[in-house]
Amino acid sequence: MIENYTDVKPWSVEDIISALKENPPKREKIIVPKFQRTLVWTDNQRKSLIDSIKNGMPIGALLLYKVGEVNGITEYQLIDGLQRVTTLKKYYDKPTDFYDEVNLPDD
Repeated sequence: MIENYTDVKPWSVEDIISALKENPPKREKIIVPKFQRTLVWTDNQRKSLIDSIKNGMPIGALLLYKVGEVNGITEYQLIDGLQRVTTLKKYYDKPTDFYDEVNLPDD
């Protein structure tokens, strides 16, 4: 039987952040392969992505390749979406880096 390699599976931001952890609680892990280009987005581009998500705008799909299962964890290679995924991770780790002083109250 041939598997369908073009299945669409919705992932929430929480799912993506979980899958980037060393020991993902949801048993799905995203691996960044060595052939990925380097990070090139500016701080303004990262902030724009986060603003788009906050405003309910579409941010495009990620392209993941299901590699297989290792120790009960399904592994996926990130084929497309490195800039977006790393921005989400950075926002999760340090959300205050994405706030501009002009958006903060004076007090």
